[in-house]
Amino acid sequence: MAQRMSNADRIAKAAAEAAATAREKAARKPAAPRAPAKPRASSARPKPRIKVVWAVGKPGLEPVKTFPYKERAAADAESSKRGDDFRVVPLKVPMVEEPAT
Repeated sequence: MAQRMSNADRIAKAAAEAAATAREKAARKPAAPRAPAKPRASSARPKPRIKVVWAVGKPGLEPVKTFPYKERAAADAESSKRGDDFRVVPLKVPMVEEPAT
């Protein structure tokens, strides 16, 4: 059966391991300095412009109809016309760029 190491033996073993790793680090040649990294071309796409519209629909489903932001009253009227289950919620949609002529 193996005996337990004494505290002094553990300290001596740890010191020997530390000295061995220090000698290995000293024996290694210093690495050549790396050349600076080339700047990468940005692949980030511009974020699309977003506008807010009022969407009329049932919660959890696709909106039935959308209205411009300034026409909240018309969206409320449409919601009440369709029934109690329909709600008016703000919806963020991308702006459509008009082609130049």
